[in-house]
Amino acid sequence: MPIRLSGLISGLDTDALVQELVSAYSVKKDNYVKAQTKLEWQMDAWKSLNTKIYSFYSSSLSNMRFSTAYAKKAVKVSDDTKATVSGSSSAVNGDQTLAINKLAKTGYLTGAKLNGVTAKTKLSELNSALGSGVINVKVDGSETNISIDGNMTVAEVVVKLKEAGLNASFDETNQRMFVSSKTSGKDYDFSLTGDSQGVEALKSLGIFAMSETDKAQYQVMADYTDDELTNFALNEYFKNQIAEANKTYTEKNAELTEANTENKSRLTYANLSAENRAEKYKEVKTQIQELEKAKTEKPDEWTEEQQAKLDSYNKTLAMYDEVNDEIGVTMTEGTDGDGNLTVTASEADEAKLESYVEGLNTAIEDNNKLISDNNKAVEENSKLTEKTYTADEIISLEFTRYGEADKSTIAGYAADGNYDVIYAKYEGIRTNAENILSTPDGSLGTSDAVRISGEDSEIVLNGAVFTSNTNNFAINGLTITATGVTAPGEEITVTTSTDIDGIYDSIKSFLKSYNELIKEMDTLFNADSAKGYEPLTDEEKDAMTDTEVEKWEKKIKDSLLRRDSTLDGVINAMKTAMSSSFTINGESYSLSSFGISTLGYFAAGENEKGVYHIDGDSEDSSTSGNEDKLKAMIASDPETVTSFFTQLSNNLYSTLTKKMAASSVSSAYTVYNDKSMQSKYDDYDDLIDKWEEKITNMEEKYYNQFSAMEKALAELQSSTSALSSLMGS
Repeated sequence: MPIRLSGLISGLDTDALVQELVSAYSVKKDNYVKAQTKLEWQMDAWKSLNTKIYSFYSSSLSNMRFSTAYAKKAVKVSDDTKATVSGSSSAVNGDQTLAINKLAKTGYLTGAKLNGVTAKTKLSELNSALGSGVINVKVDGSETNISIDGNMTVAEVVVKLKEAGLNASFDETNQRMFVSSKTSGKDYDFSLTGDSQGVEALKSLGIFAMSETDKAQYQVMADYTDDELTNFALNEYFKNQIAEANKTYTEKNAELTEANTENKSRLTYANLSAENRAEKYKEVKTQIQELEKAKTEKPDEWTEEQQAKLDSYNKTLAMYDEVNDEIGVTMTEGTDGDGNLTVTASEADEAKLESYVEGLNTAIEDNNKLISDNNKAVEENSKLTEKTYTADEIISLEFTRYGEADKSTIAGYAADGNYDVIYAKYEGIRTNAENILSTPDGSLGTSDAVRISGEDSEIVLNGAVFTSNTNNFAINGLTITATGVTAPGEEITVTTSTDIDGIYDSIKSFLKSYNELIKEMDTLFNADSAKGYEPLTDEEKDAMTDTEVEKWEKKIKDSLLRRDSTLDGVINAMKTAMSSSFTINGESYSLSSFGISTLGYFAAGENEKGVYHIDGDSEDSSTSGNEDKLKAMIASDPETVTSFFTQLSNNLYSTLTKKMAASSVSSAYTVYNDKSMQSKYDDYDDLIDKWEEKITNMEEKYYNQFSAMEKALAELQSSTSALSSLMGS
């Protein structure tokens, strides 16, 4: 906004006069602003109410449309300290017998107490004779071999056990390791076994405690046949060969990538202009000179980092010299008046430059092809390691692609010392397992380690046996959670019946949600008039206290939906749907048939004429003394109750669905004309902008007129002063 000096000559308050002159325009604009603000509040009021209507529609009302909402079952257990039972709609009414033989257990190992051990303690500190070995973890259908040696720490072993699928931790305070399965049940129990060195590691960590699961795994190892050992060794040997080949490919790709990086640098330098090539050369040469000077002057302060930089710059300069030779460029070095290095470069020989660039591009392209071929070979090789092969399959594979000569017989493999080592390892695993199983149990496990095997729970329902890896059972509509074991011959009685209170509470909850919504809508529709109240401008707010502003705006906001025709339509549609009657088995029923009705015009409270009350409801002071027809009907004729309330709910649901259907003026699931209201709001934006522009233009016009007046007065004053001076006054 321009800075104006108002009324310097005339003495008039130009700003006040201009504002008065444009006040009519400002009032017009303010009226549009107020109308837009009121519309915005009305939109917010509708949004809030629509959210509540949709919430009622999609939850309380929607659920009551289906018979499952009224098919609730009540289940009682004669001994709830040993089982909790709930029933779905499909549960059969009557008494059933239940016995609980076993509870589910999770495989758990509490390690022996160690002394002076921390998470950072190495296995060699626990057992100085410990060599390299394998710990085998089998849990939840997967098997993992953990390679161990004396340099591993306790913390590293814990991490490996976790990666293998176990819960594992080391408690430094109690100096024990804790290991367990993640899931309860027999099939989810774990085994923790090892070869001879693996067993020594387990003993050193205090977690070598034989369970039936461990013994079963050792038995598998002890039963390995020579053919199986051969197959294990062949697979590992083959995969080692592939790993070595892939390592070679990866190393070669690193070399090719490095060569490409250098060739690209050469290419970039070669393609520079003579001037830029000289500048690059000068930059590198200057850096070398500065570093060599620092090395000579302060050798004691010379660092490895500086030496690395110097080596890098020398390498770059050597590359520049090689490129210059290849493309016929001569570098001329000198010094300026201040003794600084100067470098000039001749133009490159065009023929040599073209040939050199072509050669570099070809080399880069060839290297990229080799890299791609190597990556494909690595990918193919890696796929081969995803399965276990039979001996015949291993023999039939061609090793030429992996850097090995063809080997068509087992003897060919046996000639390789690496294969012999692998075979011996598996043979050692078998021998170790045989030794462990032949040793009395008392000398095997760590003295105070405790091992609990995973077990399934077992119950007997009506004479039939059921098992589960958890303590939870879902059987014929019943959900049973076993919490204790019954004594031999003991049976628990499970009684299933219609849940009268549950069905009653569902209907009561539905009516409560409806009542709250209909009361709020009636309150909004019947609100007091706010005639004469309009949203305040900023100037009007400044003239009032915050409390006064709040009361003023609340008066308007409370009346925004007063006598709203759209709201009236929704209210009447809902009330009409709720007053509907339905014929069931030849007899007509309405809500009053179940002791549910409104209180009447004179008895109902303000805005509660559409609220329903249940006769006999202990929480309703208006009808608590009446006969409880609803609960009696649920007990005596639940089918009729279900039929009526599903029809009533579907009728009300369909009514609201129609009210919330999308149209040209409203969005889907919206009972009011949100689209048209938003369009009107946007129109106000345009009107307000238009009138603000008018005000600005009129202000500019009047300010220009007053400015012209001030200028004329200034000229008149100047002429008068000159005349007075001439006349000697």
